[in-house]
Amino acid sequence: MSLLPRFALNRHRAQEKALEQQVTALRSALDQCKGMAKRWTEVRLEVMAIIAVVFMGLGFALGVYREPLQRSAGAALATVGIGSSRPDFKTVNAVFQKGEYPAALRLAQPLADEGDARAQSIVAQIHYRGRGVPQSDTEAATWFRRAADQGDALAQFYLGVMYNEGRGVPQDYAEAAKWFRRAADQGDAVAQFYLGVMYNEGRGVPQDYAEAAKWYKLAAEQGDALAQYNLGLSYARGEGVTPDPVTAHMWLNLASARFPAADSRGRTAATRNRDNVAGEMSSDQLVEAQRRAREWKPKTPQVSASDG
Repeated sequence: MSLLPRFALNRHRAQEKALEQQVTALRSALDQCKGMAKRWTEVRLEVMAIIAVVFMGLGFALGVYREPLQRSAGAALATVGIGSSRPDFKTVNAVFQKGEYPAALRLAQPLADEGDARAQSIVAQIHYRGRGVPQSDTEAATWFRRAADQGDALAQFYLGVMYNEGRGVPQDYAEAAKWFRRAADQGDAVAQFYLGVMYNEGRGVPQDYAEAAKWYKLAAEQGDALAQYNLGLSYARGEGVTPDPVTAHMWLNLASARFPAADSRGRTAATRNRDNVAGEMSSDQLVEAQRRAREWKPKTPQVSASDG
C-alpha cells in the first residue's frame, strides 16, 4: 500500500489565520460565559453605582460635606468602572478582532504593562505580524514570554513556534517542545498537533511514535484536520499504535472533509490515502469505517496536569 507522507509543522502555517480567528472567537465566547456567571455581581455593582450617584447629588446639596461625599462617590464609581477611561479586555479584544490594530495596541498596552496576560498576548501578536507597527520578532517574543509565564495557552504556543523557528530567540527545539507541551496540556489542539510532530520527528524530544500518536489523537478528537490526517497514517502504518485499517480510514475520511476548501493539497492527500487504505479493506470493514466517520463528533479540550 503506497501512502503519501505525513504533514510536518510548516504545513500548519497556512492555517494560522484561521487559528487566530478561532482563538479570538473562543475567547469572546468565554468572556460571555464569565459575564453570565457574574450576573449577580454586576447587579450588586449597578446598585453601588446608583448609590454613588446619589452621594454625588447630596454632596452638591449639603455644601460643607460636599468634598468627602464626592470622594466616596468617586471611589464607588471607580469600582464599577464609571468615570474610568481604561477599557477592559473585552473591549480590547473586540477592537483587535475588527482588525483595528493601532487602536487595539493603544488600548491593550496599558493592560499589558500592568500584567494582563491576555492583553500581553494581543500586544505580542500585533508585533509578531507587524500589524500597525513595524514587525519585530524580538518585541513579540518578549510579550509572548510574559503572557506564557502566566499560563496563557496561546502565548505558550506562539513562543514554542518562535523557538522552533529561531525567531526573536535562539532556535532551540527542546525549548519549543516545552512550550508546545504547556499549551497542549491546556487543551490547545494546534499545540497538541505540533507536539505530536516533534515526537514523530525526534525534534527536541526523543523520537517516540506512540507519544506522537497520543498527541495527534488529542488534537484530532477536537477536529484538527492535520492531526486527523497524521493519526490516520499512524493507524495505516502501525506506527505507535496497533495497525487498524478501519480506524485509519475513519480519520483520513474525516480529514478529507475538514480541510478548508482552499486547501486542495490537504484534501487531495487525505482522499488519496483514504482510498489507498480502502483498497486493503473488506466491505464490512469499509461500512464500519464510514459509520464511525458519520457518527464522529468533536470533543471539548481536556486539560491535563503538566509534567513541566
